[in-house]
Amino acid sequence: MSDVAAFQEKLFLPAPLQWAVRLGAIVVAGLVVYAAVTEPMSALKGTVGLVIGLGVTSLILVIHGVVEVTAAELRLRLFPVWRKRVSLREVSTLHRVEVNPLAQMGVLGVGQIDGATALALRKGDAVQVTMRNGHKYTVGLQRPEGLLSAVRAVRPDL
Repeated sequence: MSDVAAFQEKLFLPAPLQWAVRLGAIVVAGLVVYAAVTEPMSALKGTVGLVIGLGVTSLILVIHGVVEVTAAELRLRLFPVWRKRVSLREVSTLHRVEVNPLAQMGVLGVGQIDGATALALRKGDAVQVTMRNGHKYTVGLQRPEGLLSAVRAVRPDL
């Protein structure tokens, strides 16, 4: 089977959140430089907190999702922390739904929404995929029709 993606969409955090994190990182960096110049010993003591803070900020800035459909599988990724491959042969149903990840699972990213494993970085359109074993995946997308069409091209019975 071909490994070429018939559908691919990259998922990013909402732009206002990305800008808020960037602004926060600039402010933190400025405060660290100021502390290092005015009180070097105090700045040194705060290095551990700084490293943790910049690490979390860096993770938030690089995190993104990727959804792909190939001839054999649906691939879900939240880079750099999570990935899942789902065989299209095991899909029993799929349909459009709406998601609000902050309200429904308390986070943006990967979690649980109504018993389904969810990959959602923003509020809005999504596709819910139900497997033959009953497990569900809910995927937030900008182009849900693209995912539905790609899967149905491989599995017209859906």
